[in-house]
Amino acid sequence: MRPLGTYRTEHRPGDQETERKEQEERMKQDISLETPELRAQFTGMQAGDFVLVGLTLAQTPWFEDEEAIRRGLEWGRKKARMLRWVESQMVLRLSPIERRCIELYYFEALNYREAALVLDVHASSVYRAVRRGIRKLQQAARDRPGF
Repeated sequence: MRPLGTYRTEHRPGDQETERKEQEERMKQDISLETPELRAQFTGMQAGDFVLVGLTLAQTPWFEDEEAIRRGLEWGRKKARMLRWVESQMVLRLSPIERRCIELYYFEALNYREAALVLDVHASSVYRAVRRGIRKLQQAARDRPGF
């Protein structure tokens, strides 16, 4: 007897291949607008197994002008300064357990239960340590002028 929620599927070799070929034919028909005139006017971009045609370079998702690049670099520098400040305040103001819980939760992207397994404590202890640590860091930010 199969467990509830499992289904048996029959695999027929060739079905997937036929379906893939039909899909490729449909895609070729959809891209039939590509002409030398369009190629001169638009930028073609490789996306998987087909070429996207019809977007100018400025409309592509990865286009950035000089100002956007400058703003992005400035934001990266500001973010790095803030991260260094947070790390220094964690050392100065937080207990070792609060610091480790915040590192696991925010920097290593573990949830409370996973962090609790790493630290061999209850998940609610991790939650409380993270909240206490965040409150202390918020207070440190309020105490710092211009932050």
